[in-house]
Amino acid sequence: FQFLNRRYHPIKIYKLFIINMDTWSTKLCDNHSTELVCTTMLLPCVQYGLNYQKYERMYVDAHSHCIAPVVTYFASHLLGSLYTTALIMLTGLPLSPDIPICIGSHIGQACYTTRLRRRVRDKYNIDGNIYEDFITHLLCHPCALCQENAQLNKGFELSIKNDMAGY
Repeated sequence: FQFLNRRYHPIKIYKLFIINMDTWSTKLCDNHSTELVCTTMLLPCVQYGLNYQKYERMYVDAHSHCIAPVVTYFASHLLGSLYTTALIMLTGLPLSPDIPICIGSHIGQACYTTRLRRRVRDKYNIDGNIYEDFITHLLCHPCALCQENAQLNKGFELSIKNDMAGY
């Protein structure tokens, strides 16, 4: 490496192109408000709709509503359970009908809600990938919704502070 002097060492040049990835504002199983936890546990479709509405109002459309995401969430839940039940019936596996409905509904909602988690991750430059997002929603769906809500609230607070600083 005689042609390289100390000032332009390859490692230092490489460090110029590293993109700093952020982390979520809360951990997956952090303590959240009782209201948020109750809403997420009892009505996850409503919490997803509220998260979606926050994201859309902050970054896309100021007049978005949470009704369409709630309906589509419920439809993905239903379609996932119907698809899995049909698959089990076609294969002839001797399973209780409750098992495929439960598994399919979780897979359906994880497939649908992963999209918003990825968008939030991309917006806030949070490290991760779509597979991690899917597994998080599949295995710990309420916690993932609470974490996304906390991240969106943090982003909303920062955007208000930035708007107030301009005046």
